[in-house]
Amino acid sequence: MASIILIDHTMARSEEILKREELPDNYMGDYSVLGFVVDRYIESVNILGEAGYRLQDRAAGTAVHFDDAAAVPRIQALLLSHGIAAVFRDIAEPYYQA
Repeated sequence: MASIILIDHTMARSEEILKREELPDNYMGDYSVLGFVVDRYIESVNILGEAGYRLQDRAAGTAVHFDDAAAVPRIQALLLSHGIAAVFRDIAEPYYQA
């Protein structure tokens, strides 16, 4: 099972995410957290829950669990079909430890 994080666009700044999520003690090089930044977060969570995705509250956002990578474009298409802006990106992109 895989997962991505769904976060509100107001938390899209990495400093806000870092305040809420703990990074691993040891990670060398790149550290990634893939997810969707959405403009209507609560509605997005409700839509995905109603569509049958397993959701889990996180300190920063909601984890969306799925069985295969093909779910990622399906999730985005579902959100877009409801008029929700959903940008798939690495939400931890500026974190780096060397």
